[in-house]
Amino acid sequence: MPFLVILIIIATLVVCFFWFDNSMSSAPVFVAIIVAIIGIGVLIFDYTNTEERTIIVEYKDRGGSDGSYRVYTDGPTLAVADIWFSISSRRFDSADLFGDIEVCHSYDVTTRGWEFGPLSMMPNIDTILEDNGVVEGCVPKG
Repeated sequence: MPFLVILIIIATLVVCFFWFDNSMSSAPVFVAIIVAIIGIGVLIFDYTNTEERTIIVEYKDRGGSDGSYRVYTDGPTLAVADIWFSISSRRFDSADLFGDIEVCHSYDVTTRGWEFGPLSMMPNIDTILEDNGVVEGCVPKG
């Protein structure tokens, strides 16, 4: 996600630079505006796309170069991160939520966002709706 925010900032700076420089062609301005619009659209979609799902936690760690919290499940890998940009549900207690998640437990959760590998984007656990308890026969990975 930080990559996308940086991309939007760079596109905005390019627009500002070429907008005030009359000696250059308007093509870079047009491209930068398109990139900014697409980036803002992806951000809006990412933070408004919510889904309820049942997961089985196989492993969890502080993965990634930024030290973000990751939860490896029987399905997609999920993130636990603070939610800054949502108007309806901001959250600043990701460390507490990550600490509440136990390996080899099943949970009903609400996720926000979508998975897009090239930008290392993954759904974010928004809330834990219910702890369904320990999963029989689960072997922790990692």
